[in-house]
Amino acid sequence: MIPVRVTWMVCALAFVTFGAASGSEGSGKSEGSGPQQLAVALDGNCAVCAVGGKTVKGKDEFKSSYQGLEYKFPTAQIKAKFDAAPDTYAVQDMGHCKVCAVDMKKEVKGNPGIYAVHNGKIYLFVNEEVKKKFVAAPAKYTGEEAKKEEGSGNRPPRREGS
Repeated sequence: MIPVRVTWMVCALAFVTFGAASGSEGSGKSEGSGPQQLAVALDGNCAVCAVGGKTVKGKDEFKSSYQGLEYKFPTAQIKAKFDAAPDTYAVQDMGHCKVCAVDMKKEVKGNPGIYAVHNGKIYLFVNEEVKKKFVAAPAKYTGEEAKKEEGSGNRPPRREGS
């Protein structure tokens, strides 16, 4: 198990690295420059295929942008599926690292090439070590742990006829 202190240091370093690199988000352009180059999500792998449990490389001719990331797809049909419901297939938390959010309480951009799929959702991470931490205990980071505790038998047992 990776200590929280190590995670904090790794996420803080990523925050400085990725945070500085993505300084002018939002408008799509920096003042006085051409169009901003979008980061390619999932290292060019298809998000629709990833949610389905497969790793398939996307092609440059089939791409869409969503929430500041560029997604690539192997076919026009799969691109159309993404375009029809991008929230279903896009990375969670607008590409922020879920481990950094929970452990550090900071929004840190995840690396678009370091990701995991859990319960049909794609999560980005700042590095492989942080990804391992998520994979070891995904419920802690997705909020599933809190939901389990809410329904954890604190009510008295139900009686017949009531």
